[in-house]
Amino acid sequence: MAGAPVKSVVITPDNEARFRKKFDKLQDRIRKRAFELYCRRARLGSEKADWLQAEREMVLSPLAGIEDNGNEIRIIAAVPDVDPVHLTVDVLPGSIVVEGEAATSPVERYSVFPLHNPIKPAAVRAEFSNGDLTIVAPKADTTD
Repeated sequence: MAGAPVKSVVITPDNEARFRKKFDKLQDRIRKRAFELYCRRARLGSEKADWLQAEREMVLSPLAGIEDNGNEIRIIAAVPDVDPVHLTVDVLPGSIVVEGEAATSPVERYSVFPLHNPIKPAAVRAEFSNGDLTIVAPKADTTD
């Protein structure tokens, strides 16, 4: 990996409340935006479409690939419209969450990558290069 390092935050019981609060705020913003879309239509129906549209506006859904080579999990996500200064990789034992702010919108965006194998959260590395975010997560040793 040879790009700009990206801030990685390991989510622990000590900072979990802050992390959950961010996602609660995101859910509130999605709910408010869905209601705005509903009110603009001024007719019943399509509430689900309003919710999905609000999610598309708020949630980062990059084109991404996940590769498991046995020792580590590598995620490569295309995020060309995001400034690497505004990227954060939140690391949990069972998933990786990417937070970013798109250059075209001041709204924070999120993408969640669930993992099927436990990882070593403190050893996760993330770099940004030419519009691609590369995350390398070494697998946890499961031989006890």
